[in-house]
Order: sequence, then structure tokens, then C-alpha cells
Amino acid sequence: MKTILSSVILLSLVSLSFALTLQQIDGEYFIAQDKGNPVLLKSVLNEYLKLNTTEKDNPDLLWKISRCYIEYGLRINDSKEKVEAFTKAREFGEKSIKLNDKIAMAHYEIAVAIGRLAQYVGILKSLFNLPALDSNFKRAIELDPTLGRAYLGLGMRYRDTPWYVGGSYSKALDYINKAIEKDPKYLNNYLELGYLYEKMNKKEEAIKAFEKVLQMESYFPYSYQFSEAKKDAKKEISKLK
Repeated sequence: MKTILSSVILLSLVSLSFALTLQQIDGEYFIAQDKGNPVLLKSVLNEYLKLNTTEKDNPDLLWKISRCYIEYGLRINDSKEKVEAFTKAREFGEKSIKLNDKIAMAHYEIAVAIGRLAQYVGILKSLFNLPALDSNFKRAIELDPTLGRAYLGLGMRYRDTPWYVGGSYSKALDYINKAIEKDPKYLNNYLELGYLYEKMNKKEEAIKAFEKVLQMESYFPYSYQFSEAKKDAKKEISKLK
């Protein structure tokens, strides 16, 4: 009996010694994100969740779990699994702000999760979530005015929602231009600007925005994301020309 107990204790100590820190998991996350590999992202997600069993009240860990669920959801094909991933992302983001309401990225990830869910559930079925999407993007900006992607998120929201729930191309243009001002190297800003100009029937402006995407350089940890954006931009240019 003593031998069995000693073995269990030894295995537990070995397991703990190999437990990754949050900083180490973050490093793995960025590598997986850069590659856009869902298998790697799922592995990283499991590491985050494992750490969450011992650090349940760590708001930074919680929003990073939210971020990983979103990235994983974007890289898989099954629609049902996507919805589950984005739903979990919102849940963990909301857990984070309950512990600390002053983390800009936590509010940002909640808003992104709501927006992604709307894409797969449908805008009309998601209208009741728009106030939460708006308030979280705006809270993220309030906490971190340099967070360009929060401006981009609002731009996409105003671009893609019907006018009767506040959709507005002029507001969308203002927010996307603000995103570009805050983060001019973020390639997806110009891709989303191109889509906006398409909706506004401004063909030449759309082509210029998509051409800008093709001219820009990729950088870590967005290599996969930007390569996909460049493919999308090429398709749109071909369609418009």
C-alpha cells in the first residue's frame, strides 16, 4: 500500500514539474496562431484549461482562454463546433471581466466572440446581443485607446448590420479609418476597408484597398491570417476587374 501511495505522489510531483506556466503557454499559442493550425491550437487550449484548474481566479488566464477558443473556432470547418467554440470564448471572457473589469483585451474578446457567433447563427437571430457587442468594444477602447482591432470590430459591426439596428456605412468608414490610424501595419484593416467600399459601390476605392493588402508584409504571429487575407484580396480584385 505504501509503495502504491509513494508512486502516486511521485507521479503527481512529476506532473506538476512539467506543468507549463501562463507565459510558456502564451508562447505556444502565438506559434500555433502564426501557423493557423487547429490541432496545435487545440493542444494549446488544453494547456490553458489545465492551468485553469489550479488558477481559476486569474483574469488574464481567462481572457487568454477566450482568445484561444476564438482562434481555434476560426480554423475549424464544422459549424456546430465553431458555435461551441465561440460560445465558450464569450463565457470565459465574461468570467475574466467579473474578476477584473479593467482588462481591455477581455472586453475585446467578448465582443469578437459575439460577432463571430452572429456570423454562424445569423445577424437577425443575434440582434439582442448587439448592445453587449457595442458596449464591450467601446469599453475596450476606453481602457486602451490604442487598440486598433477594437475600432476595426466596430467598423465591421456598423458595416454588416442592417440600418434599422444602427448599421451605417459612414460610421463603419470612420471606425475602420481609425483602426488604420492606430495600427497601420495590421493588414486586415485594409481588407475590411475594401469590403466596405464594395458595399458602398465604390469600385476604385475597393480595388485600391485590396491592392494595399497585397503590397503589405506579413509578420509574426499573423502569417497564416495574413496569407488568407491576401488570397481573399486577390479574389476580390479579380471579381471587381
